[in-house]
Amino acid sequence: RDLHSFPTRRSSDLRRWSLAARPTVQTVRQDGFASTLFLPTRPRPDAPAVILMSGSSGGEDTFTAAALAMAGYPALALGYFKEPGLPQCLCAIPLEYFARAVRWLRAQPVAHGRPVALYGVSRGAEGALLIASYEPHLVNVVVASSPSYLINGAYGGPPGPAWTFHGKPLRTQADIPVGRIRVPLLLADGGQDTVWDSAGSATAIVQELKAAHDRAPFLDLYYPGAGHAFLGEPPYVPYSWYSVHGPVGGTRQANSMAAEQSWAKMISFLTDPDRELGGRTWT
Repeated sequence: RDLHSFPTRRSSDLRRWSLAARPTVQTVRQDGFASTLFLPTRPRPDAPAVILMSGSSGGEDTFTAAALAMAGYPALALGYFKEPGLPQCLCAIPLEYFARAVRWLRAQPVAHGRPVALYGVSRGAEGALLIASYEPHLVNVVVASSPSYLINGAYGGPPGPAWTFHGKPLRTQADIPVGRIRVPLLLADGGQDTVWDSAGSATAIVQELKAAHDRAPFLDLYYPGAGHAFLGEPPYVPYSWYSVHGPVGGTRQANSMAAEQSWAKMISFLTDPDRELGGRTWT
């Protein structure tokens, strides 16, 4: 038979994470906060230390923290509710809590001389934006995955404020004052987000940043076909957040592509924000 008469097959590359890079894990229960510190086997010399804030599920984002550590980034998976000794709902969480965690991390040998980045997903992105707005010099870089431009109310408990600052509640449904942010900011949002309109929020955040007199440099990664919270899901691992938690908008293919591409962008941004900055990226 002619070789051209045989059916063609598509080829693909299979990538796996090496267990040789498995990080050392340290449980931290001190200074009034709960977290897990992931120490890379071979820290990248140019890598910041990263603090991770989970979304409305609470607890600690240990999966993403472990993946960052395997890539050479010291990572602190910080719990702020639904952890022993902490509130069991996203209710009246003081922003000063996160400042204590930042100070503790900066004092650790693995973070000595390194910048500190703050990563948050969904409600954690809301918190990260609030922290960077009210404490503009606390961290050096902010990553907000599927953000909200509004201050939302308490979740998982009685009605009331979700956040406080200097003992005062932050008014629900007020805009987050992102014009105060002074450090590089990475946003990631999907056009098919069914949790909330993260793309619309990103647009509002960008508009306020552009209107600010001394605005922060930013990069907005917009994926029209993707859903909610895709940034932070490391590619090439046998795990699917979407299959476990149900639909959050977008298709599997669009979410997988967004997760892969945005992860690479985030790694590059964390290492060298100036190289990646330049407005909105449409993918």
